[in-house]
Amino acid sequence: MRGRSVLGGVMGAVLGVSVGVAASPDNDSPPSTAWPPYFRQGLSPLRGVGALPSSSSCASCHPDEYAQWERSRHRVAATNAVFVDGLRQEPHVRCVNCHAPIPDGARDLLRTVGQRPSSLPATSMAHDGVSCAVCHVRDGVMLSVAGRGYGHEHRKTPSLSDPAFCAACHEFRGHDISNGVTTMNDLPMQSTFSEWQAWTKATGDRRTCQTCHMSAGRHDFVGTAPAMLRDALTVTVEQVAGGAEVVLASREVGHRYPTGDVFRHLTVWSVVDGRRQELLRLERRTDLVDGPDGARQVIAWDTRLVPGEPRRLRLPAGTTAVVVTYHRADDRAEARGRVSYDELVDELVTVAVPR
Repeated sequence: MRGRSVLGGVMGAVLGVSVGVAASPDNDSPPSTAWPPYFRQGLSPLRGVGALPSSSSCASCHPDEYAQWERSRHRVAATNAVFVDGLRQEPHVRCVNCHAPIPDGARDLLRTVGQRPSSLPATSMAHDGVSCAVCHVRDGVMLSVAGRGYGHEHRKTPSLSDPAFCAACHEFRGHDISNGVTTMNDLPMQSTFSEWQAWTKATGDRRTCQTCHMSAGRHDFVGTAPAMLRDALTVTVEQVAGGAEVVLASREVGHRYPTGDVFRHLTVWSVVDGRRQELLRLERRTDLVDGPDGARQVIAWDTRLVPGEPRRLRLPAGTTAVVVTYHRADDRAEARGRVSYDELVDELVTVAVPR
């Protein structure tokens, strides 16, 4: 009988609720103005719904995809130590929209901000982070790129393979809060989608977010895994007149490096007399500027690596090695000491300087 499936039969009562989606070519939906402007790309956050199935309910029929997702950063989007520490400092609802999109989990997460991590209920959907249902369930049916339902009532949804789908959480502006009211500003907190658009326009390369981060349909969404970060970076030392230079470049990357949240950065260190000295940060730095309507935040500079544009740095005299580290948060997070160094920082590359 049509619609009788694992989801239709066992979870039918749960999935019989309507889930809003932003305007897209694949779905009849409310106008995009019904949703916050920072979610106009791809699918909107889940709203007005009750419970949705946990990803574990998908595991018996989709064991490979489940195992891949379970070790992904999406799986721990709401519970990894870096995010939890950041949310304690700035408990904004809009952060939770992406990190715990299912409302029940979002509410649990916001209720436990500032408490011990163990205070989050063990059954909370926040533990699923960006779960299977977040991307693949709408209006009680499964969304599928190829139009195969795998035994479920389904809807063919080609936009799942469109980079704009990823932009729903990986491209958004900053905000200001005045008298408890949140308003958007022009500060690009994440600009990965725009960076990709600039790259593909400049190069004609047709690879997408999914090409690199979901190769062959995998669901581990490799992104900031240390191995991928290392593979995406080349660091060489060259002897030049009067000393040496280090040359840094991104490799097979279709956006700036590093990308993502504004506080993520690379630090390049020179090692002199056995001690590290900061040589350069590859980062976006914000600053306040005065304007006719008061002070506003702007991007003061952007030193991140641009695809196809190597960066050369002169090394101080006596440098014996160059070290590059990747930082998942800003200096304040490192200074607070609530998150371990290994969770905040990845030691990517150490290159000896020839004598």
